[in-house]
Amino acid sequence: MVASLTTTSQYTVIGYSGFGGSRALWLIAVFSGWLLWRTRRTAHAVLRMGLAIALFAVMGLSITGCSGKLPTQNSAYTAPGSYVITVSATDGFLVRSATYTLSVRAN
Repeated sequence: MVASLTTTSQYTVIGYSGFGGSRALWLIAVFSGWLLWRTRRTAHAVLRMGLAIALFAVMGLSITGCSGKLPTQNSAYTAPGSYVITVSATDGFLVRSATYTLSVRAN
């Protein structure tokens, strides 16, 4: 016999953007990259290095997935605590049951 239990977390993360990132961050990254490419021969090394750092910083921030939005709370979630679960099995006239304790804790 196999029994399955499913619990639901309290919060659902919204706004995870992954590679999507903020459109403003991608615009800054594209502009920095274009400016870096455009001034690659004429600009001083300090300016090129600053543009490269800006480009990599913006690209790094945009792929972190941080959107600045708070997660939404699920309407029905499994709260931390102890739950008593009784499992019953019937085979013809034979009935067996077992009682278990499920402990849910928040990490």
